[in-house]
Amino acid sequence: MSSDSNPAQPSATLRLTQISMGQDQYRVEAALEGEGLARQTAAAQFEFKLTPQDREDLRWYLEDYLQYPLEPAPTIAARVEQRMAGIGTELFRALFQSSDDGRDLWATLRTRLDDTRVEVVAEVREAAAIPWELTRDPKTGAVLALRARAFVRTHPQPAQSPQLPQASVPIRILLVICRPGGDDDVPFRSVASRLVKSLATRRAACSTWTCCARRPSSS
Repeated sequence: MSSDSNPAQPSATLRLTQISMGQDQYRVEAALEGEGLARQTAAAQFEFKLTPQDREDLRWYLEDYLQYPLEPAPTIAARVEQRMAGIGTELFRALFQSSDDGRDLWATLRTRLDDTRVEVVAEVREAAAIPWELTRDPKTGAVLALRARAFVRTHPQPAQSPQLPQASVPIRILLVICRPGGDDDVPFRSVASRLVKSLATRRAACSTWTCCARRPSSS
């Protein structure tokens, strides 16, 4: 099916298959394929480990810092962000700069990353071992998870393959928003705006129904 007949579908897929080779040792097989592309593959084997401090810093940054962003939190956050960038660069170099195949694959991918679905395939027990969401190009600072059309994690042997909706089928979205700060928190419309703007560009191809669920105000 061409992208013209179903514009909601990314034109390319990058599949990263993560395989444990022993204690903190991993093999990652990358495959890029899509419309108008010759299939490209690359493989990398490397050592990687998040320290207990790394895990706690990431948890704090993604959870606590959002709720209590007052000093000295911004100073701590700056350190964590620097470490996150370092981890992301390390993963990028291991995957895309450790072999000629990896460099060739990235040369193709970087020009169409905005229209690429990235799939990370890993066993459940290993899924949290490598934070692929942090992967970033050290040259541009671009984070793959933010630049890609979609970034998802999948199981190597799912119970059943997901059936993606066709353009003619209405897409129903339940948007659940948590606003622990009540009236002092970010307005829910601001949270949903990016989703709504994205849908607006595709209304000619498909119809959508969006329902917003939020906790009622206590006032």
